[in-house]
Amino acid sequence: MQLGRGAFAAETFADGTMTLYLTNNTITKNIEPILGTGLRLSAYGTSTLRAYLKNTIVWETGSDIKMFLSGFSTLTVTTDFSIVGDVDTSEGGTYNDNGSNLSIDPLLRSDYHLTAASPARDKGICGIKTPPLYIYSRIAPYDDIDGNARPGFNIILGCDIGADEFRFPWTLFNSVFRKKQ
Repeated sequence: MQLGRGAFAAETFADGTMTLYLTNNTITKNIEPILGTGLRLSAYGTSTLRAYLKNTIVWETGSDIKMFLSGFSTLTVTTDFSIVGDVDTSEGGTYNDNGSNLSIDPLLRSDYHLTAASPARDKGICGIKTPPLYIYSRIAPYDDIDGNARPGFNIILGCDIGADEFRFPWTLFNSVFRKKQ
């Protein structure tokens, strides 16, 4: 076991540069007992580390996002349309909340899929239309982690936050709809 590692960790050293784009991920329940985190980012020396989270859940992992900054480095995390719990910038770094985030329990099932009551349902961003021509650019993947379809082309809002796109479990009602023969 390594101490102080996250479920997802990234580090830059010397004069290196790294840019991370995390879209439609679910990072939760990191069980490391000492300094466990969901997302652990470190920048050392004169390096630069930037992380952009969209439609991502980082929840119930101790310090959900933990930043370490040393020397003359730069470390910035920007979140949009995400569910993020505790953000620890006590050892440096800048956290930018772009205003479309939630800080509430995402209400996940034990298999990390969204429940029917999850606040992550329909709260993500699917795509954008950029002026002056308003050409559609997709942000969310068209399918979720299970291969289930997310809202389609030209849709702006309404995708779910996280790796799972909620699907109502109609199979539970199959016996109700079938006639006995």
